[in-house]
Amino acid sequence: MKRLLIGILLLFSVSVLVFAMLFLMPGDPVTVMAGPLAKASELEGLRHQYGLDRPIVEQYITWLSKMFHGDFGISYKYRLPVWQLLQSAIPVSLYLTIITLIIEYIVAIPLGLLCAYKKDSLFDHITVNVTLVLTAVPSFWLGVLMILVFAVKLQWLPVSGFESWQNYVLPICTGFLGGIASTLRLVKSEAIDALHEKYVVTAYAKGLKKREVLYKHVLRNSLIVVTVNVFMSVPWLISGYIVIEKIFGIPGMGNLMVESIVKQDFNVIQGTIMIITALTVLCNILSDIVLGILDPRIRISVTGGDR
Repeated sequence: MKRLLIGILLLFSVSVLVFAMLFLMPGDPVTVMAGPLAKASELEGLRHQYGLDRPIVEQYITWLSKMFHGDFGISYKYRLPVWQLLQSAIPVSLYLTIITLIIEYIVAIPLGLLCAYKKDSLFDHITVNVTLVLTAVPSFWLGVLMILVFAVKLQWLPVSGFESWQNYVLPICTGFLGGIASTLRLVKSEAIDALHEKYVVTAYAKGLKKREVLYKHVLRNSLIVVTVNVFMSVPWLISGYIVIEKIFGIPGMGNLMVESIVKQDFNVIQGTIMIITALTVLCNILSDIVLGILDPRIRISVTGGDR
């Protein structure tokens, strides 16, 4: 309940900041809608039509109440409901995010476990440093580099689009290479902690093989925090794909948001940010619930008993 209340407070705070952005950013949404050659009377008519001539507080209350009913307003550029634009963009971004997460954890979990087992070895140092370098590289630079190598020079994959699975290879690889380091380090850290636990020493004392100890005892207990991290990664990956989608021409939330910023389509920007914020709050709450389910120590510390 505490997390839920904090999440609601966070959503309210972000909504205030996002709505204030409409008045802080340069430009006028009515001018964007009508064009620079529109007459003053036409501009006033549009302001009255969309309620932009009312007091700021009244506009905010109206906008907030409509948003709770799924109405994010009208796109000033496309003259379409914002939710209609988001409905076609959200599945694309979620598809990219889910595929990237699956590949990331399939690669990072065994590598992190091996790095923990071979701590301070040459393999550990090379793996960790390579992933850290990939994380430090800007995603837009990495995406352009992959386009130049695999699409332009080698001509193995298309440059942009979303017609077939081949169009998703480069953007997914860009997101995967940029995010694998944090997951790998988390798995390594949890596995190192598990390796020093008494039940691991007991397992070795019973004569179990190293592989059996690593997978049945070390990995199993390390995956508790790693599983929770999956929920935390979803909103960060979606926000991280903002630039990547633009580079590869993928019609997701990121591409839509960049286009809206360039065209000063404020309602679309507000709707996109609010959805990402709501998704972040939801994933935070789900991660706490899943952590309590997987780890009995959390339930005992909160409830005073294993309920």
